[in-house]
Amino acid sequence: MLESVLLLPAAIGPLLLVALGTTPDAGTPDGAARLDTVRALTQTYDRWGHASAVFFCLSVLLLNHLLYRSRLVPRWVSGWALVAVAPYLAGSLLVMFDLLAGSSAAYAVLVVPWR
Repeated sequence: MLESVLLLPAAIGPLLLVALGTTPDAGTPDGAARLDTVRALTQTYDRWGHASAVFFCLSVLLLNHLLYRSRLVPRWVSGWALVAVAPYLAGSLLVMFDLLAGSSAAYAVLVVPWR
């Protein structure tokens, strides 16, 4: 649930920018202030939206730990997921704390093989 709440600005922000940009008062000071507010929210997501990945990784750890112990799936499958969550979490934390760009090749190396 927390992951979904943290992803809402990413889904709603661009839609609000389009909606507010096409209103007749977009050129007025009030319209410009609203656009700046929505733009700031969208930029905040660009930086802190990776916090949702932290909650995703926690859920992956919990689920796959239970699957590993219960043997409902082959152990190598849940073990692979437990190993794969580490670089995904590291990449998200590095982007979240502005130590790595989300569009960099290093981030792609950390995230792409595990998705």
